[in-house]
Amino acid sequence: MTEITTINNRTGVEVLNEFQQFVRNLTTSLIDKNLELRVLQEVLGGSISNIHNKITGKRQWTFEELEKLMDFLKVDKGSYYNFLALLHSIESRTKESGYKNNYLQKRLGMDAQVFYRRQSKPELWTYDELLELFLIIER
Repeated sequence: MTEITTINNRTGVEVLNEFQQFVRNLTTSLIDKNLELRVLQEVLGGSISNIHNKITGKRQWTFEELEKLMDFLKVDKGSYYNFLALLHSIESRTKESGYKNNYLQKRLGMDAQVFYRRQSKPELWTYDELLELFLIIER
């Protein structure tokens, strides 16, 4: 199999790890600012308990929430945009790898219907699924 590179000649795994660190840093910034949850509720919408669960890592941030947080905290969005570009290149990257979708779906332990749903809506992939996928296709 050929080695596949992604955004700025970096592997998908590198982009994923950078994005995960970016989200951690964003969450840490919120914690460091010691903002009341009501303030974040005004920025993000939703319930206070939902926001608390996301800050504590019990739930994942949505893309919409991440965008609002990045605007609120005035942070560079490069890692976020690299991640979005990676998401939208998954189908072409899997094709470039030479692996058949059937093989990938089985290696990921996914039902075919779930795999194809994620292919058509890349935002449905979880971080762990993406990491495993890129570990398979980039080796």
